[in-house]
Amino acid sequence: MTAAELQELMDQAWDMAVERAADLYDIKPAFVDPTDDHYCNSHHQFVNDLQSEIFRELGGDLEEYWEKCCE
Repeated sequence: MTAAELQELMDQAWDMAVERAADLYDIKPAFVDPTDDHYCNSHHQFVNDLQSEIFRELGGDLEEYWEKCCE
């Protein structure tokens, strides 16, 4: 995958993680938005972990993502 494809997949995984956290755990999107007054770091980390799981479920490779998108 290209860096752009990996980033798009990661963005999709984030959106899905925010939805899943809201549906399953009642974690409001505002809790994971650093620009919102209701932001909570522990909720953000939880959704970030969900994002990684979903990214892999969608066929993404985290190592490849970090190599191509985060260096």
